Amino acid sequence: MTEDADIVAEDGVYEINQISKIGEAKYLLDLMMRYRKQSDDKANIVLAIFGVIATAIVMMGIQDIIGMVRSLTSDASAWAVLILTTITISVVIFLIGFGFLVYVVYPNTSTMLYENGEKRESDSILYFKGIAKREYTPFMEEYKGYSNNDYLDDLLEEVHFTAKVCEKRFRDFQIGLVLSVAGIGLLIAGLLAGFIFV
Repeated sequence: MTEDADIVAEDGVYEINQISKIGEAKYLLDLMMRYRKQSDDKANIVLAIFGVIATAIVMMGIQDIIGMVRSLTSDASAWAVLILTTITISVVIFLIGFGFLVYVVYPNTSTMLYENGEKRESDSILYFKGIAKREYTPFMEEYKGYSNNDYLDDLLEEVHFTAKVCEKRFRDFQIGLVLSVAGIGLLIAGLLAGFIFV
């Protein structure tokens, strides 16, 4: 067998098993990268929908809403206080949820967090920041000198880091979606109650 077949001999033993593991790790990394993209796409769609809803609310009656809020602030009854509190809480809940959704699509790749809580910058030759901080010629020489074990180690580090990013994005997306929908629901209920009360 030859190097052209991506099989490197060390001490007369071919590293076929390592190459198989590299292929599996590349497949896992590809799956997670697609999941990350889907997560970003979902968050962008939800953010666009919320933008349309917010625009519709503003365009349909911002003057009426402002007038209703002014009427409620001048009224000291328990209902007025309850409605204003509901509207205020709903806006806060919505904004927190919206923040979570924005954070899902915000690229955060500065550090890797490991189980023991250690944070560190990746020096992986496969990680874009690890590559970018090297000059071209040293990068090329280092990459050419990589053994299958070194390559597999770096690839598995990328798989691990990407899995952590995917898990965090999924959790942030769920929290953001629930809070945003709850905030919009409360806001609509508060506005309807305000218009009925006023």
